[in-house]
Amino acid sequence: MTPEEKIICLIDKLKEEWHLTPKQNSEPIMFQAGLYSYNRKAGEIVISKSRLAALEKSCSIADDTQLQNILAILQQNEVISDFRFPEILSEVLTIQLPEDFEERYKNYREKLYNQIASNETKNSWVKPITRKLENGKLPYKKDGLFYSLWKYANAHRLTGKSLIAFTDLAPLEGNPRFAIFEFLNSLQELKIELESITFHEDIYKKYCGSEYDYIKEYITKNPNADFTKAIIKLFKNQATFDDVYKILGIFDELVKIKLQLNGLLEFIEFSPSPSVKNLRPLNEHLEAYLKCFCEDKLFSPELKNFYRFSRQKEIFLSNIEHKIKDYGAEFVFEQGEIVSVRKGRGLSINKDEAYLFTHISAALEKQELFEIESILITDMDVPPEKQTDDYKVKIMASQKLLDEYEQKIIYLPASTKPYKDKEPTKTEAPSSKISDTLSVQLKDGQLTLNTKSGSVKLNNVEASLNPTGHEFRILYKLMANPNYLATYNDLLDNNPSKVNKRNLAFAIRNLKKILGILPAEQSQNKDCIKNMKGHGYKLT
Repeated sequence: MTPEEKIICLIDKLKEEWHLTPKQNSEPIMFQAGLYSYNRKAGEIVISKSRLAALEKSCSIADDTQLQNILAILQQNEVISDFRFPEILSEVLTIQLPEDFEERYKNYREKLYNQIASNETKNSWVKPITRKLENGKLPYKKDGLFYSLWKYANAHRLTGKSLIAFTDLAPLEGNPRFAIFEFLNSLQELKIELESITFHEDIYKKYCGSEYDYIKEYITKNPNADFTKAIIKLFKNQATFDDVYKILGIFDELVKIKLQLNGLLEFIEFSPSPSVKNLRPLNEHLEAYLKCFCEDKLFSPELKNFYRFSRQKEIFLSNIEHKIKDYGAEFVFEQGEIVSVRKGRGLSINKDEAYLFTHISAALEKQELFEIESILITDMDVPPEKQTDDYKVKIMASQKLLDEYEQKIIYLPASTKPYKDKEPTKTEAPSSKISDTLSVQLKDGQLTLNTKSGSVKLNNVEASLNPTGHEFRILYKLMANPNYLATYNDLLDNNPSKVNKRNLAFAIRNLKKILGILPAEQSQNKDCIKNMKGHGYKLT
């Protein structure tokens, strides 16, 4: 990092700490470090010697001397009021922040950005959420934060609800309370608001009694606090976005309370279909962000490694491949922290933080490989004892995605074998081996299928089918059955559900394209696969 980048990194860390500091001297917090305890003053950040080393490492600060120089610069620019560096191992670094730190922090960053814009420096900088870097890059978001923003932008189609709660947007990773804190701060930075905010005090009191009593006790003792004013408006069902932000978007002197307000996450509801004014900035930002993701133009301010887009895509498609084979175009896919990553013929199954599941899901949908019909973590139709910690995604694959699978060689695990005839034993005569080829003389030509390789030919059209694929199984049954007829039950393995019938029709249409029957305007063969209404399909 350049010296300027290190300063940016440090003040960002101070901003994170600011939300956890007391804002009043009346309630000092005891901080334990080694053998000593310290009373924290209002606006005072306290960093132990061990945390100090981690801070320096995360911001690429070479040593304590360089850190002191940076803190001196911040003090000169009145971003911080004072600081005291530890002289012995058992002491701590204390940094005193002014009451209006947030305003000073924003102004100082803006000043640095204006310097960049006027070409006073050519270095790359971490800028706010709505601004790109000079080299065309943006910082990575946490996958959980991206999930919350992306799902809110698409909540009207992903949730099917008239009102949604913060629990609908909380990601799988991390503390849901802190995840919503980051989500609200991102909305505020984009200058957009939640709409149609609704709250039912009686229901909240019934199901979250202890949390409710805790809040009521606080507002009785602190009638003039901003939190009190905001929560009273919420209890009266009159809260604005600014009120919700004061309750859940700021960690001030109420840190201990606010880290436990999980009940509010469930019972504060708002519209999943915001107006254009409050949706367009988010959509525009997400579109620009996903474009950078697909073009490998994101970087990590926290010095973490993430897979390139092509590798992210490879992992995702590998993980859903068996779903498409088994269930067709529409299926439910579950993805938790444990990820299957294939490298060559080896398979690694573990927690992989370099893989960004919600990033790649949204990006591939943007590229029209599939449509995500819903995504959730808690399935309300499943009993609590059977819930699993993973994303549950309902996907409708497009022909574009199926074409990608057709073009690549599919790796089959050792336990999976395609349709294959029994090899002759030493005692068997060679003539006893069953032929690998099926052949049917149709009214308008000859149809042949190699059951071993999957190669198929209809008159002059030659193609190749995956021997474990849906299309191969359909054609094999039609050619092998008496009278070249297969019932719906036969083709659907005795599970003729509405979804399976739709997937069957999808596979038949794809098979006709492979055989040169479709599209009709470019047809090279007449239609030889007829639908016998109410019964099944037949070769004619």
